[in-house]
Amino acid sequence: MIDYIIDHPKKIIEASPAKGMSQDKRNGFVMRKKMILTSCDGGHEFDVFFRQNTKFYEQFSIGLRYHTHDKQLGKVIILRYNGQHTTKAKDSSKDDHPSNFHIHRTNESLLAKKITEPSEIEITEKYSTFDSARFHFFKATGIQNANKYFPQDEKQWDIFNHDT
Repeated sequence: MIDYIIDHPKKIIEASPAKGMSQDKRNGFVMRKKMILTSCDGGHEFDVFFRQNTKFYEQFSIGLRYHTHDKQLGKVIILRYNGQHTTKAKDSSKDDHPSNFHIHRTNESLLAKKITEPSEIEITEKYSTFDSARFHFFKATGIQNANKYFPQDEKQWDIFNHDT
């Protein structure tokens, strides 16, 4: 069911800001964007968030949040593409360490336990930049009209749409 919801065709109905990204009010080194989506059949609602560090470009996050019909769960991040970032070691005697590019997913088992953070983690070589992660994210999530909101990438979309 989660895979169906993730790759089910969607369309963007609103983006904030409409063009580009805006500076985070709490952290001047972070840029953000949020988009509201609906499934093309109108049965599901989502939002997408983008976050990128302006000092360390490889530190970013792109996530798909599903608006469930379950009042206890509410809105759940079901997919998140991450760049490389420092992770705090659970054992404080170990140093922090940088991670690889990776994808977080949730699954039915986690949702049944009311765990709303996507804790399945896949190390990936599908992308190595924020822009390439965004392209792969749009493809994986079935977003149909992303080129309308990212017209500066028109030539990349042509290449991307022929990628198999």
